[in-house]
Amino acid sequence: MTGRPVAYATLGAGQYFGELSAIDGEPRSASAVCNQSATIAALPPQLFQELITQRPEIALSVLQRLAGIVRICDERIMDLATLGAMQRVVLELCRAATPDPITSGSWLIYPTPPQREFAARASTTRETVARVFAQLSDVNLIRRKGRTLYLADKTQLERMAQRLSGPTPPESAAAANSASAE
Repeated sequence: MTGRPVAYATLGAGQYFGELSAIDGEPRSASAVCNQSATIAALPPQLFQELITQRPEIALSVLQRLAGIVRICDERIMDLATLGAMQRVVLELCRAATPDPITSGSWLIYPTPPQREFAARASTTRETVARVFAQLSDVNLIRRKGRTLYLADKTQLERMAQRLSGPTPPESAAAANSASAE
């Protein structure tokens, strides 16, 4: 282990965690960190098990969530095995982007998470994220304005993220060469 944080998921209002431990009685496999004010409730494992036994619709919902977690983990394992650090950072940018409500066809990230969060999600360092952001900014693929990060061409970024091998387009050659070594 490197000792740096790795983000597996970001949860929002009404979501839950800890179901694996409640099901199998093993210690939790990850830590949870709250990055804003929240109200948290706890349910003892025995009550959780009773609830899913007595309420099939809740059990099905938990199973669907677990299936989703497995799929996301499969995707992340594939990313780590096949993509370089730059590709993983670019992929996280694309995953975090939402359509710009003002400019049709444009994408944005608001509020832009700290670089350390992108690093944790991409399993790399904050320094690599800073370098990739600077390189993407230099070729006008991203632009930061206040707390918003604009993606100029999400399709091109997605192509950059998915390229497993082969030639790199000229506009991103410098970015790929310096960041792909990590």
